Amino acid sequence: MDDAEAFLARRNVPDATASQIMIALDEIITNILSHGVRDGEPVVHVDLRIADGAVAGEIRDDGIAFDPLQNDEPDTRQSVEDRPIGGLGIHLVRKMMDGLSYDRRHRQNRLQFHKKFSV
Repeated sequence: MDDAEAFLARRNVPDATASQIMIALDEIITNILSHGVRDGEPVVHVDLRIADGAVAGEIRDDGIAFDPLQNDEPDTRQSVEDRPIGGLGIHLVRKMMDGLSYDRRHRQNRLQFHKKFSV
């Protein structure tokens, strides 16, 4: 996470965009480490790129196959007490990013995202 934050700062990504990227990374990686475990800890790779006024990234892990984009949107109209626990992290990521996609190749989950920004 520190490396990702430093990369975004070095590339002069606006603070608001960098914050959204960092929240998304935290939510996704926390889900992988909490729910993607088989034997031992999953190996997680994060790649970030900056081009054409956008941050693009990919998070790969060798954990249990899981497409977070298949989850239903949580009903945020319900009170906090009436909602089931979980699901809000991916919901936040969906709302903050301009694009998300998932696939599974070579026994790895791959979640790609991008977020546009203006300088």
